[in-house]
Amino acid sequence: MKTVFLDISTWVNTCVIGAQHYYAHLECGEERKELIYVLDEKTAMRINECDGIVANTTAAYCAGDTSGRFFSWEELVQHAREHWQDEEYFPDASILIKGRAGVCDPQEVFECNDEEFKRKANKLYCRMKRIGGWNHSENEAEMKRIEKNWERLCNQYLGVLWPGCKTIEDDNEKVDSENS
Repeated sequence: MKTVFLDISTWVNTCVIGAQHYYAHLECGEERKELIYVLDEKTAMRINECDGIVANTTAAYCAGDTSGRFFSWEELVQHAREHWQDEEYFPDASILIKGRAGVCDPQEVFECNDEEFKRKANKLYCRMKRIGGWNHSENEAEMKRIEKNWERLCNQYLGVLWPGCKTIEDDNEKVDSENS
């Protein structure tokens, strides 16, 4: 299964200059493509206002222009979920994951052609989030179990531990029954 990662970034709520936008890239293997959309008139005007640009100037955004600036996390995620398999992105991909390829911890699966993989992956992701991941030393034993199950799950469904990570030798090992 070909995996696409949705890598989201923003300065919203972290920047004193009042950042208002979210940005994203879709990554698949070595390819990295900016998530963009075509502006309608209302959104073009809103971006112009944010930038302090007066409408009808040469620097102003217009309806029909493209942008990678999204005004909310939800808007960005919805656009990604609707368009990640479009021709300009990755039409032959089968999994959309919020995160990065270099992270070998469980990550949230947004879209997947295999519902069983999606269900099991998101269950592990939720377990990891619930205990706080690796942030607390008292969670180490549980995180090791979650990581091992994540490795087995990815090996079973994807044939590799994770893009960018080592492969698991025993690909016949089944995911623990607690993930079923």
